[in-house]
Amino acid sequence: MVEGNPHLMTPIRKPMTRIRILPSKKPNSVEIRERREEQWVRKENVDARPNDLFLVQVLKWKKTCFYPLGVVSKILPPDNDEINDALDIEYGLGDKPPSFRRSKNEFDDTLRENLCDCLTFTIDSPHAKDLDDAISVTDQGDTIQIAVHITDVAAIVPKDSEVDNFARNRGETFYGQDEISYMFHHNIRNRYLSLREGQTRKAISLLVSVNKETNEIVERRLVLSRVKADHQLSYEDAEKMIQEHLERGPRTLRLSSVEDCVAVAYHFTEAHRESRLAGGVSRVQRDGDRSHRMVEELMNMYNSEVAGHLLASPLTRELTPLRCHSPPESDCLSTFKKKYQALIRLSPFLSQVTLSEDWDLDVFAGNLMEAGESTDDGEEKVNDDDDDDDDDDDCDDYDDEGEEKHDDDYGEKKSQSENSVESHISENYESGEEHSDESDQDQSDDVNSWSSDTLPMQFEVFNAVLKKLEEATKRKDHLTVKQLMASDDIHPTLIPAERAFRELLSPAVMLRSCSSLESRMGHFDLQLDSYTRASAPMRRYVDIILQRLLHRVLGGEARNVSYTQAEIDQLCAMNDSDRASDYDLDLKMLTQLNKQHVAHTAVLGNLHPKGDTFCLSFPLNSLLPDLSVMYRHLKVVDQPKYNKDHTITLRWKKRVYSFTNTEKNPVKTLGSKYSTCIAVDVWRKMMMAVQNQNWTEAEQFLQSIVSNLGSGKNEENDEDTDQRHFKQITLELSLGKVLPVQIGMGPGQTPEVHLINISQEFEVCLEHSKRPTTCFSKLALCPSKSEYKNYKEYQEIWGRLCEMDTAHNALEENNSIILEDVQITWTSVKQSELRGYFHISQAQKKQWALEFDLTNCFLCIRLRDQDAEAENEESDREKIEDFFLQGQLPFTWVAHGVARRPKKKKKDTQKDKKDDLISSPIQVNFYINHCSMNYTPNQVFGKNTKFTVEVIPKKIPYVLRENAVANLKRANPLVQDIAVGEATIHSFVEDKSSETLAAKGKKLGLPPLNSSQEDAVKQALHRQFTLIQGPPGTGKTVVGVHIVYHFFQKNRQHQSASSHSMFRVNNDTGKSQPKKRAILYCGPSNKSVDIVAEQLLKLHRKVGLKPVRVYSEQMEMLEFPYPGSELKLCKQSLRDDKPKGELRSISLMHRIRESSNPFSEEIKAFDDNMKNGLLMESDIARYKDILKQAKICELREHDVILCTCAAALNPILIQTMDFCQILIDECAMATEPEAFIPLVSHSPQKIVLLGDHKQLRPIVECAAVKEMGMKRSLFERYMDKALMLDTQYRMHKDICAFPSAMFYEGRLRTGAERGQGYLLTKDRKPTAILFGHVQATEVSLVVSTTTGNENSKSNPEEAAQAVRIARLLIQQSKVSPEDIAILTPYNAQVVQINQKLRKSHIENVTVCTIMKSQGSEWPYVIFSTVRSCKQSELQARPEHSKTWQAKHLGFITDPNQVNVAITRAQDGLCILGNRDLLRCNQLWNDLLTHYRDKGCVVDPAKNIQVLPKSHC
Repeated sequence: MVEGNPHLMTPIRKPMTRIRILPSKKPNSVEIRERREEQWVRKENVDARPNDLFLVQVLKWKKTCFYPLGVVSKILPPDNDEINDALDIEYGLGDKPPSFRRSKNEFDDTLRENLCDCLTFTIDSPHAKDLDDAISVTDQGDTIQIAVHITDVAAIVPKDSEVDNFARNRGETFYGQDEISYMFHHNIRNRYLSLREGQTRKAISLLVSVNKETNEIVERRLVLSRVKADHQLSYEDAEKMIQEHLERGPRTLRLSSVEDCVAVAYHFTEAHRESRLAGGVSRVQRDGDRSHRMVEELMNMYNSEVAGHLLASPLTRELTPLRCHSPPESDCLSTFKKKYQALIRLSPFLSQVTLSEDWDLDVFAGNLMEAGESTDDGEEKVNDDDDDDDDDDDCDDYDDEGEEKHDDDYGEKKSQSENSVESHISENYESGEEHSDESDQDQSDDVNSWSSDTLPMQFEVFNAVLKKLEEATKRKDHLTVKQLMASDDIHPTLIPAERAFRELLSPAVMLRSCSSLESRMGHFDLQLDSYTRASAPMRRYVDIILQRLLHRVLGGEARNVSYTQAEIDQLCAMNDSDRASDYDLDLKMLTQLNKQHVAHTAVLGNLHPKGDTFCLSFPLNSLLPDLSVMYRHLKVVDQPKYNKDHTITLRWKKRVYSFTNTEKNPVKTLGSKYSTCIAVDVWRKMMMAVQNQNWTEAEQFLQSIVSNLGSGKNEENDEDTDQRHFKQITLELSLGKVLPVQIGMGPGQTPEVHLINISQEFEVCLEHSKRPTTCFSKLALCPSKSEYKNYKEYQEIWGRLCEMDTAHNALEENNSIILEDVQITWTSVKQSELRGYFHISQAQKKQWALEFDLTNCFLCIRLRDQDAEAENEESDREKIEDFFLQGQLPFTWVAHGVARRPKKKKKDTQKDKKDDLISSPIQVNFYINHCSMNYTPNQVFGKNTKFTVEVIPKKIPYVLRENAVANLKRANPLVQDIAVGEATIHSFVEDKSSETLAAKGKKLGLPPLNSSQEDAVKQALHRQFTLIQGPPGTGKTVVGVHIVYHFFQKNRQHQSASSHSMFRVNNDTGKSQPKKRAILYCGPSNKSVDIVAEQLLKLHRKVGLKPVRVYSEQMEMLEFPYPGSELKLCKQSLRDDKPKGELRSISLMHRIRESSNPFSEEIKAFDDNMKNGLLMESDIARYKDILKQAKICELREHDVILCTCAAALNPILIQTMDFCQILIDECAMATEPEAFIPLVSHSPQKIVLLGDHKQLRPIVECAAVKEMGMKRSLFERYMDKALMLDTQYRMHKDICAFPSAMFYEGRLRTGAERGQGYLLTKDRKPTAILFGHVQATEVSLVVSTTTGNENSKSNPEEAAQAVRIARLLIQQSKVSPEDIAILTPYNAQVVQINQKLRKSHIENVTVCTIMKSQGSEWPYVIFSTVRSCKQSELQARPEHSKTWQAKHLGFITDPNQVNVAITRAQDGLCILGNRDLLRCNQLWNDLLTHYRDKGCVVDPAKNIQVLPKSHC
């Protein structure tokens, strides 16, 4: 299931397209259907998470749809049987092969050579039963005959028979964990095909005569034969024979024993390998032991000879299936050489490949020999990585009943080179065929875009590799030493170059001979002139085709089994991909990696200077694919810094505290623990010694390296911040950098990085960075509704939604605190119900400035250095297969918990509670919400175990929303009725006032009300609950001010009657005082509140109404900081504008410092001490207490309190004020829980919601809760009850025309005339609207900082045009800079535009995001849309893809944001953007069509001009 979109399924097989399934009516669930009477009917709904596996049946795929449509027929539990069954269905392996009946028309065997007397042996896994290859060695005097025998399936299975058709359709044998899906029935394998010991079988044999002295081939021929295996050896048997032979030294070999035959065959294959490589090395050296190398080389030789033989015959020259692999293009290779010339010198393979300056395709062109040319010249260019045919050892690893009998090497026995090219490189090439429009990141033009032209000073080597080298040296295993030294893909320093070279190579393909130029290229990676697959006919169908073609050539027309060129082309296409290898990889990924989190040493494989990710490869683990890590998930404090030396610097700034070691400081990197840096000269000398077989010298170099292990210098991290609270950790990323990481399974059962170790005492948990809702909340199952049974149902639904939203947004601030050496007491140790607690003393809380609720936060609990070996021993799970170089590394146990408040004790008095707060330690109770590891080490529950706990505070606004929902039961009946959707809330209350609204408004000097405005005010005065929709420019704020004035008058009249209704206790005097009756006017943002505050300030001066602006604690700390307050500041506060100076006279934080407040002098004294650095931390408690008393005193003097919805929950307001009327302005911008914060916190008698759901809607980052109703505001929910203000006085009629028609059904009228504007069309005519086309490049931020959130965009060219137009308006049209605003959707573009304005010396032009512009207006607005892309991307875009639009256009397609942006201007609106990209969205297409029809599009935007003031 695609994360964030439960209606899309991603197949396990990567090249396949995603599938859209029938949607479920229940959110976050999947609908299971079953087949009944030719229809798929609903069976049940199941709750689903992204990493669940589903069985999906594709129904259809319409041409107009981007994805096929399917239904889910089953959810698969994570056990092996179900996974095997699912994979079998995915790969079409459900049927069993038919039994075999012997054909009567069998070929005459008189033409076969009888080789049964030759000493013949097979080499395979110990319990293998299906043996399709054998080897024989025979003394012929001056020569030795070495023969490779392949069982002759073509002679047994007739073409187009039932058995043949089944084998053709299956294509290959597939190896599951417990069962094998064969191509052939066991009776044919056992009775006719398998080359079992003592059984005579038909074969096709390659007989090679070799000179005893030189090991040169003097003759070779292919024959139809009869063979009989005398010995059935395992690889271990053969390896032991070879090793004993080498230890005995040179001696005369007698070919009467199988031991000597194996030794002779081994010596021949080593000489043959050396010959075809011309003394060089292959690209991949880790080929396993000698016995495997021997078999691989022989099969390589066999396949190459079959290809050459068939190409030499006119009967099959144009009919032969060939495995072709083209060399890299000469231009690409030349570029590669320049880029990696320094690293190439350190690689024997790359050095030999790039040795010749004029190396090009001609080396391989024309290698296919003309008819009649000989192939026995012994000059074949072969690789020491045989072909897939080495897969002999795998299918035979199972007995006839399909039981696995061996411990290793199951699956197809594939060569290292073919594996590397076809499995690894295919990720870059073949995966491009995936039918999907989404990707995690854009691909750069060049993966490794930085050159490496300077020889590095050091050569980095894995410690595991050094250990293997040391072991091999001690036992004189020179072959292993040579392999390890020459394997580029396991040396971090060389991996970037090796990776880049791999990416020069296209994947190997099956092609019919002479069908194309590529079919004549041979096989580059195997270094062969021609190559095919003919050595595994029991497991690959294409090999049977080759055998039939050989029959035609070797047996003449009598054995003619004809194929047409079209048939061969089709068969090549069918057998081009290695489906069995894909199956094996999928199986391992799902059944092995899914079972445990594994620690690995990763190597940085590529870096994009402008990318948002880096890529990690795992050279010591062939099972893992390359994995990407996004910078934003690392939670770094700054944007990644790109350095001149082609590195990237990442920086963290973390608060780290230790319970036991106050000096603990994470500054040492982990590099020395897993790798060693060696002087390049030492490594090169050691390499030279190995190449020259000077083993004594090589051993000396190795010993000097090993003796210095651990003496390397650790990287240090700068610390230039507050040492008490913050620790700075720096990581420099460079190509080849070794990073310890921990791997887990992500959505779709794909591996991903869950943890990165940055230093010995600092790691980053990517799991909760990526999926905070999974880690820290329960899945919400029900969406929001319009009506609820009661408030309890409301709480149940919205409580879950708020929890998910809180979890999703908690990490945005990146303000987590790391506690080291935490001792946890576990109260429940059941894996599914882990619970516990730990203590923090009051002194520690104060010393560490933990000024947040520790009992209501999120926890990432980690325990480092756990023994992976012990885990495998103590669990019943299958151990992940061991790899040659890397053993089990220690891992970090990770669990994600949620802290919860302890239950209150009923008998506690207020004094007891206060004493507890002062003296008692804080007990942080928690439960484990998510632990992706299904194994918990015993040490976790040890008494003295010390944990690392990352504490993630919840963001206060989201906590307040949770509290509002939870406290709904305490709300008054009116608020509860609004929550549940009761219709009676709209009942009318008679207004007995005789004075008209018009008369009252005239007294106030307010603008006269039009009919819709007057109706709105009347409804607000007469109803308990009123909604007023105010489109742009319709005077919604004026209506709000009128309503406030009338509420103010009513409160005056009722003040004495209500004064005794509610009381508070004054801590100083002990006297009871009534709460102050007042009006609460709030909004979701500071901007929405400030706009109203400015208007009420005018009313204050006229009628004596006293408003006061109450800001949040965050805003107050920006104005009046105190020691430690900077630790509480959030990024959003730093981005927001500071409190307006115009409102200073009614700002509470300034009012309490005025002389009229009795506490002002004491407060100002504290402020002075703060400025002079004299305020001590011990004074802060007293300072806060004085502020509280001063605020209480000040609030009681005012009639209207203005604050944000979140600030309405301020305890001082609850304690002091009685809000009989609450108005929420811009209510359509607030989420429903946010709107309920002021309503639940107080007991209003009248509620008025003002807003416009056609303008900005609530900002909801969490996609899941957004779709479940969080994006719908309380205002929008009750929209059918709203009264719309229908006359706008802001915009020129031409500006108003489009939004009125598009968003308000043409109901929005223009009530004022605007003058002529200064913008000019392309025909030089004045216009109020204009669009300028800009074809440019956008730039993205990659992490969230004060500059903007991750993925915030900027467009420098568009910014330049916006500034140019602003300059023209100022200089030529004489427009005041204050009358110009430049709007954009992105914070990053705001920064870009401001920088260019400063460079142009332009001041006082407003630059802000669309979000901050709502409620504002300017005569001239320039709207920068920012988004842009290349024409090639536009041409390749899928039709009707919302996902593509979301990726390339973002929220610029949000109609609400567009409506706001294009309705801020009074006289002139100029929009800048990429016209071609914007037209991909229907809304923008309509807008651009409207502008085009008006002649108001200028292309390019640099041609935009303005009307000079003198011409008006």
